[in-house]
Amino acid sequence: MNLSFKDIKFIIEAIDGLIEKYQERRNQIEDIHEDEASDLGNDTMFLESLRRKLANSLNNSTNTNALVDNEVAQPSLNAIRQAARGAKAVDPGNEVVQPSFNAMPEKPRSQ
Repeated sequence: MNLSFKDIKFIIEAIDGLIEKYQERRNQIEDIHEDEASDLGNDTMFLESLRRKLANSLNNSTNTNALVDNEVAQPSLNAIRQAARGAKAVDPGNEVVQPSFNAMPEKPRSQ
């Protein structure tokens, strides 16, 4: 399976959210349900390992400039959120860029 830059970034963000939920749940039940807390701890460690592998893959691909999605590199979801708030976005190469939505053509207005 070939995953694009955007695919990997999306998966990493989903894993981060799942790890956070697992840790919250584990903290809630740690003293009550030891077996479930242990399972959540094991699952969290697996997810963290998977996340590291994906991030390494992403970094290696970024360094070789091999990540292309339909011949156009895609911004991360975090960069899009920051741009929507009017903040400066940071691209994967750690260069600060000022987002611009003016380059996008407007939709024709229906009358």
